[in-house]
Amino acid sequence: MKKALNNLTMAIGIVLICASLFGYGLDKFGYVDIPNDKLPFIIIVIGIIVGGVCDVFVKSEKEIKKEFEIEANDERNVSINRIAKSFAFDIMTVLFSATITIMALIGEISVGSFFMFFAIYVITQIAYIYKLRKLHKTM
Repeated sequence: MKKALNNLTMAIGIVLICASLFGYGLDKFGYVDIPNDKLPFIIIVIGIIVGGVCDVFVKSEKEIKKEFEIEANDERNVSINRIAKSFAFDIMTVLFSATITIMALIGEISVGSFFMFFAIYVITQIAYIYKLRKLHKTM
């Protein structure tokens, strides 16, 4: 029963997201007139909430605690999580720097915003180098 309810909420969430994206596309191409431009994005957020967060309400507290304990203590899951984070960081580093550069070159970003994002990028790179050197010394 719980699995069926979980699948149903996930399906409803996916349908809401797809319908919202489809409606947004129809609005942009002029086939449909949506009165509020933010409505598709609100429906997408509702779809994400229905599809993802309802899983928490379907499971009991004991099941959730058991899953968290298993995932936190399993070395394989910890290793997979760290590898995935490092891969995502590598991709984010390239995409973030390319996006800042492209937006600055085409003039779509103000000078203040550019330096704010550049400072965030530099801080993350400094933190990465600091942690990398610290780990090399201790290991």
